[in-house]
Amino acid sequence: METRQGSPSLSCPACRGRLHPVRGCREVALVCAECGARYPVRQFAALLDDAFEEEVALVPLDRL
Repeated sequence: METRQGSPSLSCPACRGRLHPVRGCREVALVCAECGARYPVRQFAALLDDAFEEEVALVPLDRL
């Protein structure tokens, strides 16, 4: 499930598009809204802020 807005401070390394968090069953990934590239959150861990954590906390988990 996708979040509503995404963190404005994160941009895609491939195209500079806006990254938004997508939570799956076992992990959260960052997906580019422009090119669809998918990145593990750990790649951007040093850049994540409180707003990102708040947004991800509101995304429901997919259940098996």
